[in-house]
Amino acid sequence: MMKTFKLIKDELLAWFEFLFVTNIPGRSGRLLRRFYWSGKLRESSFFNLWPGCEILEPRNITLGKDALLMSGCRLNANDNGTIKIGDRARVNTNVYVGASNGGTIIFGNDVSVGPNVVMRASNHRKASKNAPVSSQGHEHGTIVLEDDVWVGANSVILPNVRIGKGAVIAAGAVVNRDIPSYALAAGVPAKVVKEDCRG
Repeated sequence: MMKTFKLIKDELLAWFEFLFVTNIPGRSGRLLRRFYWSGKLRESSFFNLWPGCEILEPRNITLGKDALLMSGCRLNANDNGTIKIGDRARVNTNVYVGASNGGTIIFGNDVSVGPNVVMRASNHRKASKNAPVSSQGHEHGTIVLEDDVWVGANSVILPNVRIGKGAVIAAGAVVNRDIPSYALAAGVPAKVVKEDCRG
């Protein structure tokens, strides 16, 4: 009986989040989302979520002061993942931040992420030739974007990568290795094309 009650409660909560929290437009929607998610996130301050943002496993997610997540963003910290987004971070539309399956993703302060970026801190394990990849579990890793990093549109950030302070990732890059502070990186896979992109 208790199991059935919990299933019904979880289903009703999912519908409430979808219909009333996630998709209400305007100022009232932003205020509702801030109020609703503040009580569920691990830690949060004065953040701003646009309509259509999806948060999976909020107790594993921290949003910093004045963080902004635009429409269509998805934060996934299921299965012991950790996501920490710093103060004044700007995350554009349709960005996927996936730290599920034990992964960790950390944004420093003043990080800017362009639209349609994918960050995934865990990957499928491929240990056996005789078993489907979907049955072999995951290997988790960490992604760190230090302060003032700018990630261009349509980029992909893979596990076990640290992007140094002030670095710029060009649009469409695939980052599979560390990028030094203040460097400009571009390409597939991303390579440093300019050592210091300041001024």
